[in-house]
Amino acid sequence: MKVETKYSCGDKVYCIENRQEAKSRTCAFCDGKGRIVGANDESRTCPECYGRPQQEYLPLKYMVGSDMLTVGLVRFECRKSAGLIGEEMWDNYKPQESVIEEYMLVETGIGSGRVWKQGLLFSSKIEAQSECDALNAKPKEAEDEQR
Repeated sequence: MKVETKYSCGDKVYCIENRQEAKSRTCAFCDGKGRIVGANDESRTCPECYGRPQQEYLPLKYMVGSDMLTVGLVRFECRKSAGLIGEEMWDNYKPQESVIEEYMLVETGIGSGRVWKQGLLFSSKIEAQSECDALNAKPKEAEDEQR
C-alpha cells in the first residue's frame, strides 16, 4: 500500500486557529489610573477596576498564525469498515470507514505537543487567510455541525 499525505516532515506550513482576542479598555470611573482620591486627599483602590487593566473579550474567530511552522511528525490512520461478516482483516481494495491525517509541528511540540488536523494547515499565508475568511463568514450553527 502506498500512502501519500498532503505534507511531509520538514515542510513549512501556516496554521489557522480559533482564537479569542482581548481588547483593553480604560476604566471610566478612575480614568485608568487604578486609584481614586477622596475629599481628604486619601487615595484608595478604584472600586470598579480594582487597579487592574480592564479586558474586553471579542467573539471567537479563526486567525492565521504569524509564523511559518515546520512539520515534525505525520500521523496517518486508516480504519477498515466494520460490521460486515467475514471481514477480519483490513483490505485496501474496499472503501474505508475513515482516514485521519494529522500533524505535529516542531514549534508546537512533537510527541507531547498539539496535534493539527490537515484542514488547519496551509502551504501559503494567502490560502490560510482565505480559509479563515470563509470559516468566519459561516454562521456559528453550521460550524458546530461540521465538527
